[in-house]
Amino acid sequence: MRPPRRNQWLLLLAVVTTVTLILLDVRGSDGPLRRVSHAIISPFQSVAQTVARPFRGIATSISDLSSMRERNKQLASQNDRLRAQVNRSVDEHRRLAEIQDMLDLAGRGGYAVVSAHVVAWPAGQDNAAAVGIDVGSADGVRPGMSVVTGRGLVGSTVTVTKHAATVRLITDSQAHVGVRVAGSGRVGMTSGVASGVDMNVQLFAAGLLRRNDIVVTRGSLQGVPYVPGLPVGRITAVTGVAGELPRGRVKPFVDLGALDVVAVVVRPPKADPRDALIPTPRPTPTVTVTVTASPSISPSPVAGG
Repeated sequence: MRPPRRNQWLLLLAVVTTVTLILLDVRGSDGPLRRVSHAIISPFQSVAQTVARPFRGIATSISDLSSMRERNKQLASQNDRLRAQVNRSVDEHRRLAEIQDMLDLAGRGGYAVVSAHVVAWPAGQDNAAAVGIDVGSADGVRPGMSVVTGRGLVGSTVTVTKHAATVRLITDSQAHVGVRVAGSGRVGMTSGVASGVDMNVQLFAAGLLRRNDIVVTRGSLQGVPYVPGLPVGRITAVTGVAGELPRGRVKPFVDLGALDVVAVVVRPPKADPRDALIPTPRPTPTVTVTVTASPSISPSPVAGG
């Protein structure tokens, strides 16, 4: 066993050596003692650095991972905001286009209109039969007024409060619209069906009814509930039989299941616009493929062949 006194001397030597090294480091000495001390300590420093390096890498990786997660959260939040802005922009653009179409129809037909938004499907009624809008008597709206979009007839107001109204759609089973076949002038009436998607039509006199014929409103007395000249829909099927008055099915021009912006006709036109408001078919985009022939390469003749 090592004597205690020897341990004390070794401890004292270590302290002195440490102090000496500190002084040498402060003074910038580069003498033999410093070089010897450096030679002794360097292996231990190298081992310590080697052992510590992975831990420093792990600490750096953890810090980087935390920063990346925070950055990802920020980017996700920015993406959500940008997506919401794009959706709002697209929605506003669509609404502006619909309002422009309605104003164009009203201007060509000579109608005075009040724009409105569809805000509710009235409780207790068939969703396909009636909708609620956000204008009422304070805006000049009364029961029995035509409601339109830029594509044509939607329905008519049935109940009105100061700031709201209920619109009965033309597909409602209780809705009956006097119509005229564009071009021929034959008159008849449409009525809603249980499906709430299309309507029946029956002419009042014998005559030819064909698929793709277009019907418009013929107009009610004093324009209540329907003003004249509004596009209603297109004949999709003829269901009458020989000896009976012509009958058929009508598909509305307006998509009644996707109503948003509408207009209430608060004053009828001075003259019947007749067939002037029939919507033109919306163009279908076509894809043109151009094929360019590449020159063929003929094999060179082989000498002596």
